[in-house]
Amino acid sequence: MAYNKTKPEILDCRVVAKSRLFQIEALDLRFSNGAERTYERMKPSGRNAVMIVPVTESGDFLLVREYAAGTDSYELGFPKGLIDPGEEPAQAADRELKEEIGFGANKLTPLKEVVLAPGYFSSRMTLFLAQGSIRKNWKGMNLNHWMWFVGLLLREKS
Repeated sequence: MAYNKTKPEILDCRVVAKSRLFQIEALDLRFSNGAERTYERMKPSGRNAVMIVPVTESGDFLLVREYAAGTDSYELGFPKGLIDPGEEPAQAADRELKEEIGFGANKLTPLKEVVLAPGYFSSRMTLFLAQGSIRKNWKGMNLNHWMWFVGLLLREKS
């Protein structure tokens, strides 16, 4: 079955909520079949992010346990963060890896650029594979009380 690739017409766009960090926009749309709907989205910030999947030479993942306000609990996840102005994604990935878990990687490979929730916001995140991670004492390491480094063993111990 063929689908209609015609984008809806934006009839109106307005800010309906604002916080210190975010703005919510309401978009009034008209689809090609004449149907009209209002969608809400986070206003694009223009800043993108990186997420790094660090793998040790022995094949273990390195994760961060940090407080997540969205779930109101501590969650395991990969190191991640915003790309600073003037910074390339690979530079941001290297910096975040050092800041969040104190590791540097011998090799950073970009995997894919994704939009995590395209129905609600447009920010892009570049995923990286970090291989040959080595422990360092980086001056800029982010030693926050809400974040801990953990290792996830992917192999059986003999």
